Amino acid sequence: MIVDESVSIAKWERFKTYAATKGIQLVDTVHVGELHPGMPDGQILRFLLNETTVLLTSDRPFHNAALKAKKASYFISDSSISGELLPGIIPTRGVSECRKNDRIQESYLPPSNSIRPLIMPSSSGKLKKLKTKRRRIRNHFGGLNNLEKIAVTVSCLPQGSAILIGAKIRISGYTGQKALDASENYWHTEIPTQDRDIAVFCQVLMLLHQLMLESVQTEIFWDALRINSVPSHVPALVSPFSNLFEELVAGCPRLEFVRTPKGPNIDRLRRKLVDLSGNPSTNEIVASRLVQISESFTA
Repeated sequence: MIVDESVSIAKWERFKTYAATKGIQLVDTVHVGELHPGMPDGQILRFLLNETTVLLTSDRPFHNAALKAKKASYFISDSSISGELLPGIIPTRGVSECRKNDRIQESYLPPSNSIRPLIMPSSSGKLKKLKTKRRRIRNHFGGLNNLEKIAVTVSCLPQGSAILIGAKIRISGYTGQKALDASENYWHTEIPTQDRDIAVFCQVLMLLHQLMLESVQTEIFWDALRINSVPSHVPALVSPFSNLFEELVAGCPRLEFVRTPKGPNIDRLRRKLVDLSGNPSTNEIVASRLVQISESFTA
């Protein structure tokens, strides 16, 4: 039994009970998250699934992809278990052409760093969304090693004593896949006027670290009409975000800031921020924890 990372402990326990009632013998079990954390779906199909194995997953497209590849698979949700093709679900892409990871790896995740645990979301729901985005990125490119370049478009919109920040992330790969619009995020936070530039960049850089993308070559295209400049070295006594900014930048060794006064991507993002500011009931905007997080980095 090959247990995918999407399967929680509770679901695994439920499946063991189900297997006992159905006469399914669980001789050996491989938990992908323990032996090969971050392993993309295509690599699981290539290296772990064969005629003697059975996949257990909570990922509907992956389940259908496994069945389409003539591998045995069970899909488990909070309320059901199925070994049949799920109607209306498009299978994930098959095994990607891989540039760097043709052989199985012990781990498919980037090395851990000291800053990531300090900036992660506090709620289980937001953590789950982050993990889903990470998985989508890995699966699209066949592993993080196949990511070539990241383009981040960032802008903001002052709202009285607060600020609305917007960022879009687009990723291209080495292996010929179509570029991926990986993330679109909007945050609202109370920030003093003099700290808004550095706060905008901190918010975007935190997202890169949260998505485990900090090691990839990255260009941040910042809105020169809404943001004055990229902070250089700002003494901690001048801004409470200085230490956080320097830690985030130091963790992104292939980072470039690109001043962008105009262009289609910036224009679209500006319009979206204006639209969101006029829609107080939208669920696209989340409250930022930037101020709270920055306090952990004050000297």
